[in-house]
Amino acid sequence: EWCFYCEQLVRRHRKFCMSPCPYTAVVKATKFLTGDANSPSVSKLEHALTLAVGAAAIHHVYTYGVKSSVGSVVRFVRGLPLVRSLVDSILKGEVDGAVSMLVGDAEQDNTTSDGRPVVPFPDKGMSADDIIGKMSSWSGKETSGPNGRLFAYVYTEGMEQSEVGLRAQLGQLQASGLGEHHDALIRRALSDYIHHNGLNPTAFPSLRKMETDIVSMSADMCNGDNNVVGSVTSGGTESILMAVKTYRDMARKLRPWVTEPEILAPITIHPAFEKAAHYFNLKVVHAPLSQDLGVDVAAMAKMVNRNTVLIAASAPQYPHGVMDPIERIAQIARKHGLPMHVDACFGGYMLPWVEAVGYSVPLWDFRVPEVTSISCDLHKYGYVPKGASVVLYKSEQIRKYQFFVYSDWPGGLFASPSMAGSRPGGPIAAAWAVLKLTVSMTRTAPRLFFVSLIPQRLAG
Repeated sequence: EWCFYCEQLVRRHRKFCMSPCPYTAVVKATKFLTGDANSPSVSKLEHALTLAVGAAAIHHVYTYGVKSSVGSVVRFVRGLPLVRSLVDSILKGEVDGAVSMLVGDAEQDNTTSDGRPVVPFPDKGMSADDIIGKMSSWSGKETSGPNGRLFAYVYTEGMEQSEVGLRAQLGQLQASGLGEHHDALIRRALSDYIHHNGLNPTAFPSLRKMETDIVSMSADMCNGDNNVVGSVTSGGTESILMAVKTYRDMARKLRPWVTEPEILAPITIHPAFEKAAHYFNLKVVHAPLSQDLGVDVAAMAKMVNRNTVLIAASAPQYPHGVMDPIERIAQIARKHGLPMHVDACFGGYMLPWVEAVGYSVPLWDFRVPEVTSISCDLHKYGYVPKGASVVLYKSEQIRKYQFFVYSDWPGGLFASPSMAGSRPGGPIAAAWAVLKLTVSMTRTAPRLFFVSLIPQRLAG
């Protein structure tokens, strides 16, 4: 049996507090010593403790407000064994359903003993026309940009069919002369580099040049200096994975006493941080939100401990579209000498141009001295095809912990900058082409492209 107070202690300091509830312990001890459960001493003690609990509840409401107190009650109820068992059962069903969805369906020619569909390797191949027809029939049934909302999945499809898209395209055309050929340019870049592999930069030096250019242009966009370095990745998740791996390895070198490393981040941080922590054996400690749905910075400051190796925040976060107060969080990082990563996968290629047309944007990039790395997705508001993202570091002294190098393989030296071995050249080439097109437009006339676009986006 646990009281609310002890339940909180167990959740936060499970290693140090495993004592039964003081209320229950004292009452049971008194009953044992007196031998009479109905004795006046037991009754008075129970009344006193009840009044004390009531006073503590009133104090909590007065100190933290009704909303926070209700949240505490909800957390307490969720912690009850019966309720927790019910919630776990529901979540297990949801997880099983999600796993089944991820596994996918196959054309059911045969099935295994458990009913799982199996598609054997074909004895006779399909014709090219049949293959194209089959793919067209599948894609025709799926949600597309013009037919539905694909937030967080597709950022370019069907834009030419909307008024906002038409006005944005007009801005591109007037500023760069190539706006109407944006899609054709992407397809050409993808096609020309479809068989190039970024695994070996000496074999494909053009990809190395393009990646260097992409990182440099992105660093400039994020107000970094000439010391900023980085890598092109397959997406925001890989960028975050690389950042977490980098800071874990850096902590191993510079903070060898840390054996159970932790990441301190708002509860709204992208789940990719949880994924990275799961892969690389870290723990994510979540800070609560304030009334404005941004992180509670005061509470966050109290959650730093000797195991903290990284502070992370979002610009903006996904659940509510709110900018975390990067400058205030950065003060926590500075006080404790910790690195800070800003997840700008969603806003990285949007916020600079929102600011460029006159909107007030809180500082979130390398202009904040304590920010040591940033992740930005090209394949979101960079308007390039999937998958392309960048992870930027303030200096080479940080990025060096990202690389993997193995020299004892009989096949020779093996080195890779990111998670992937082979890296498709098409997305890198397409990203480079789009940025080269975009820079000429945004630097010369950003208002042309965005002034008609942003207000409608914000209103919508």
